[in-house]
Amino acid sequence: MPLPPYPRPGKARAMPVNHTYGHGGALAYLAAYDVHAAKVFGRTEERTSIVPFMTLATQVMSRSG
Repeated sequence: MPLPPYPRPGKARAMPVNHTYGHGGALAYLAAYDVHAAKVFGRTEERTSIVPFMTLATQVMSRSG
């Protein structure tokens, strides 16, 4: 979406800047702590959503005794 026209920056006017963020291939690391075994285990995922979270939650529940 293009920016609306603004007056040129000057002494008393700052130029508005929009910042965008792209993760550039970063992975999401999901981790859980097993309190009974005192261990942390986790997994990396391409993106965060309910599916990777539920996979980790299922992994946590299957380790519980």
